[in-house]
Amino acid sequence: MNRAKKAILRILGAKNIGRLEYYFRSQLKSSYGGPFNGQAHRQKIFNDILRALPFEAIIETGTCRGTTTEFMSRSGLPIYSVDNDPRLFEFASLRFRKNKNIRLFYGDSRSVLKQLAIDVQVPKQNIFFYLDAHPFNLRDDLPLREEVTFIFDSWKNSVVMIDDFQVPGTDYFFCDYGPGKRFDLEYLAPVTATLSLFFPSVGTDVETGGKSGCVIICRESKVRAKLLNLTSIAIYGERVSSK
Repeated sequence: MNRAKKAILRILGAKNIGRLEYYFRSQLKSSYGGPFNGQAHRQKIFNDILRALPFEAIIETGTCRGTTTEFMSRSGLPIYSVDNDPRLFEFASLRFRKNKNIRLFYGDSRSVLKQLAIDVQVPKQNIFFYLDAHPFNLRDDLPLREEVTFIFDSWKNSVVMIDDFQVPGTDYFFCDYGPGKRFDLEYLAPVTATLSLFFPSVGTDVETGGKSGCVIICRESKVRAKLLNLTSIAIYGERVSSK
């Protein structure tokens, strides 16, 4: 990026850039290839899980430009979504300004989760969580482990889906920020001892779009039993195609 462009961006500010992008770069509404990175099987997983369990709301960390948020809103469930990037937050705020079913929050995902946990209007059980508040560079810290710990300490009968997570034995994309900061089973091990983990039941030869991995996590046995009935996911330890 040349100096003149950097200067213009600095003068405009992140919020104004987000607003301009909403009005003049409408193609960004389908960023990353569409909902859930344009992944058809991931979309099926989401729909299967929502049909299997009596969710009362959806909480998302990492709104980005709201592509997946909009897809999840078709469920009719209230959605609470947070992003800490002012440029992306302004874009999403304009996108959903007329949608009363979607509440957006600006700030650190961990702080907003704590805010939602004491908000009497937010259900304290039967929540679907989609965690995608991953940093864009190595200077940022990783909120993921703290998010997962706090969620299962605060909400009952809920399911967590984490984007960009390593699917063992496959070549799905996952976030790797260096030693001790890879989104894999080792990274989550300190907080998942009492939790059940599920992965996509197909490999990248079947998946479409961005081919990013994910993990689905639950705690209660009755929730686990419902997820075991789904063919789109497999509990950890069962074979997934390596392609």
